Order: sequence, then C-alpha cells, then structure tokens
Amino acid sequence: MKSLLALALFLSSVQSVIPSHQEPLQPHGRKPPTRHSWTPFTEEFDRRVAHVLEHFHVPAISIAVINGNETYAKGYGIANFPDTQATPDTLYYCGSTTKSFTAAAILKLIERSANDSQPLSLQTKIQPIIREEFVLPDEYATAHVTFEDALSHRTGMPRHDNSYGEPNATLSAMIRRLRYLPMTAEIRQEWQYCNMMFAVLTYVVETLTGSWLGDFFRENFWHPLGMHSTFLSLADAKRAAAMGNGHLATGYFWDNSTEEYVAEDYMEDTPVVGGAGAVISSVLDYARYLRAMVTMNSTLLSADSFRELRHPRIITEHENAETGWTGPMMYGLAWMYSVYHGHNIFHHGGSVTGFGALMAYAPTIKDGLGIAMMANTDVTSNSVEQILSFDILNDILDIPHEERFDWIKQTEEGFERKRAAMTPKAARKRHFPDAPEPEKALPPSQTLEAYAGSYWNDGYRNLTVTVKARKDSHGASTEVLEIVVLDKVWPHAITFEHISGDYFLAWIHQPEREPGMLMDDVKPAEFRLGASGKVEQMGIAYDTQMKGEMIWFKKTETIG
Repeated sequence: MKSLLALALFLSSVQSVIPSHQEPLQPHGRKPPTRHSWTPFTEEFDRRVAHVLEHFHVPAISIAVINGNETYAKGYGIANFPDTQATPDTLYYCGSTTKSFTAAAILKLIERSANDSQPLSLQTKIQPIIREEFVLPDEYATAHVTFEDALSHRTGMPRHDNSYGEPNATLSAMIRRLRYLPMTAEIRQEWQYCNMMFAVLTYVVETLTGSWLGDFFRENFWHPLGMHSTFLSLADAKRAAAMGNGHLATGYFWDNSTEEYVAEDYMEDTPVVGGAGAVISSVLDYARYLRAMVTMNSTLLSADSFRELRHPRIITEHENAETGWTGPMMYGLAWMYSVYHGHNIFHHGGSVTGFGALMAYAPTIKDGLGIAMMANTDVTSNSVEQILSFDILNDILDIPHEERFDWIKQTEEGFERKRAAMTPKAARKRHFPDAPEPEKALPPSQTLEAYAGSYWNDGYRNLTVTVKARKDSHGASTEVLEIVVLDKVWPHAITFEHISGDYFLAWIHQPEREPGMLMDDVKPAEFRLGASGKVEQMGIAYDTQMKGEMIWFKKTETIG
C-alpha cells in the first residue's frame, strides 16, 4: 500500500464533463465526455496532481469544477487499497463544509417564519429557544448570543473539541455542559472557531422543526438540488454504497516509519457532530450545491438569504499580500470570504479523521466558478486541496507563472515549522521556558503510581491516568504516565513527559501510536497536591485558545 501504488494507478483516473441541466446521474449511467474548448484538467494540471499526491502522501482526490452550465469532474489515485480508483462519484467525509448547510437551514427557518407573530431573524437569541440547555459561563453571553453569532464563530467560546462525544451522548446533554467550559473572549470580540456552537444550532433546528437535521437537509436542499449521494449518517452512506450509489473511500494515515498507508476507522454517527461536520458526499453533488450558490438558485434559498450568506461578519486574518489575497480574510454564516485578484471568493474547508474537503465559488470568474475537492487523509488532504485550488484559480485567471505564490513551498515550510516546534527540546522551551535543564530538574514529588487514578471535570468528564511501560529513544525500558481516551468523537492518547517537580508536558497523539510530529500536539500539564501531601488535581492546557490556562480535573479515585 505504498504511495508508489497510488501513483501507478494515477493514470487510470476518471474524468467526466457533465452538462448541468441533465438529470441526476446514475452511478453506472454516465454520459461519455464531450468536447469543450476549455477544461481545468489539462495534462499539466494532471502532472501537478500526481506530484502533490505523491509528495504529501495522499492516496486519492476527487475534484469537480463548475463553469457556468458545465461541470468538469475527475478522480485521481486510490480511494480504497489495493486498487479501487477514486472517481467523481466516490463518497468522502466532508467535515466542516457541513456547516454551510446548517447556516442554510437557519436561513430557511427565518424565511418560513416571515409571517409569524414573532418571526425569526439572524438576531434571534438562542437562549429563549432552548432555555434549559443553553447556558454559558458568562451570564451576558448566555442572554445575548444570536444565530448570527453562533454561525460566525464569535460567541467567545473556543473549540474544546476534546470534551464531547461519549457513547450514546445526546445533543441536549452536550449543550448542557457548555456552562462548565471556560470562555476565552467576550461575545463578538474575536473569531474563535467552535464546532459545539453548530451542535447548538443543530438542536435549535430539530427543536423548531421536530425533524432530524439530516431529514431537514435532504427534504429542503439535497433532493431539490439532485444531491442524491449526500448523507448525514455513515449508516446511510454505507447503505447507499451497497446499493451501487457511489462507493465510500477509506481514510488513511501515512506511517513514515514503514512508508505505508494505514487505514483509519470511520467517524461513527453521533448527534453532537451532525451539523458541524458529519456530511458524507461526492464532488459531483457538491458541484450541484456550488452551482446553486453561484446562481443564487431560489430552489435553495431566497435572494435575501443568499445576500446574507455573502456578507462577512468578522475578520479572521489580516492581509497577506504574498498569497494574492487583497485585504483581510473574513468569516460569516459558515463561509470564509476573501478577494483574489479582484474577485470575491467564498470558501470553506473541512477535516475529520482520515478525510479532508474544500469547496469554493466565485460568481464573477468566467461564467461563475465553483470548485469542490475531497481526499482521503486528514491535514495533508487539506494542504493538497489548497495547493490545487489555487492552481485552478491561477490557470483560469491566466496569472503568469512568475507571479504565482509558491503554495507547495509555503506548505512544506509550515510542516517543517510544526515538526521543529514538536521536538521535545522546542516544546520544553515553549511551555516551560524557566524550567531547569533535565539533569538539574526536581524529581516528581510522588511515585508515578501515586499520580495514577481517575480524574473528573464537569465539562470534559472522566480521564484515567495509568502507568505504562515503554522504551525511550535509546531503547532503554522506562515508565510513563498515560491517558487513553477512546470514548470521545476525537479519540486520542496523552503521554506525559516529566519536566520538573509536578510539572509535565502532555503529548497528545493518536491512540496506539507513539507521539508523532505533524498531526499531534503538546501542552503543559501539572499535578497539584492537597494538604495531605497526596495528589488531588490534574491540569492540562487542552485548548490552544486558552493561551496556556489549564482545564482542571479533580482526582476521584486511585488505581491500585
């Protein structure tokens, strides 16, 4: 399953050119390609795709490009090893591109309530709708967060992604835990990406309609637009694939030590992810969706709603002239907003374990441009999609090669900075700059067994610390503290590295793997003793937006 196999099978990729007016395509009934004067899939572009897939270890990618009334779609590489090729019909998890459908659902409810005695609007406050569940740590924010705030990530609540998703978790229970999770900004002051707020909006839609969000999406958006290969449930996607409606790609992780792709488990169905990142679809279906966005198709939403979707609400990043963006990057109602060589670009990415997706549209480029990309690794898929989307934009806009920003170089440099920051020495210097050198460090105040046990936080729930035997970098046997979290949406493990006294580095990585560099993280951690001299608390700086502040867990049980 080495990447060379993906490259070898690259040449048998599938391309289609599809008129937008034809009936929804059947998996085995595709019309043959027709001749057109323009195509994004030139020989040069195919070579670029081959290069970046191989270079960044992505087994497969499917791409669709719309230009006016035409759709161009092509699959590259291996969707499922050993030899299932990616096609335009291949199904992938689409991650946070899901959020745009949740935004559309809120706007649809606003449209329908126009003649009600108390019509909804983007300024409608969430708390009165789900009063018992929606309580934040800040009383003012609780009372004033609106649909617009939640859809634009400006509620003051950071990610806290490692806090949710236990088996049989309900939306109601997850939302009730928000009151125990620290906020890191005042409402409307900062852009802070928060998946949980889209779980809140999922619950709002289901409360107001009495329908499961997936049914609402299908009845109001997907079926009217002919998106018959789009699902909000893994079970539904598998059932459709078994009946011949596309095939579901496998997500992979590249193992540098063995130089092989390792299959990832699919993210299981859970309501807490739903409206934030659970859509499974194909690039052909997303092409239909993007065309509706470009043309402001009234089948989807009203003209007023489309204008709201195109209106940015908050700055996310200031101007970076080197990339060709003009002005700051902005965000509003689940779409990013940027300007590229004078054209407004609306876009969003998405990533879950094993998958990455990107969608973008530009109403003023050619006859109305849309780009959908889906691939089967996390992190590296998104990087490849960014590189290739700019290749398409540059080709369409005829940007001279000498004026094009080198996205491959920037991506490589970004990964290299990440690798450098994830070395033990760099992590120690970043999180504990005043700590003594290892040979002069204070020993732990307790035996490792004394730190082991169960710890509780009302927002993050239970964590269990155990002592694990492992080999150090010299092959010598040693023992470390470890936490393995398998009962959350994002399974992870934490391996503790002693710094000095009761201070540790918490290396957060994939379960069953040694800490790596690219997709992992490292945070400061601390244990606190009580008056008895025994360990009573554990703190981990779980969330980056908390700027080093700890989430504190109370020790509830000792192991052994």
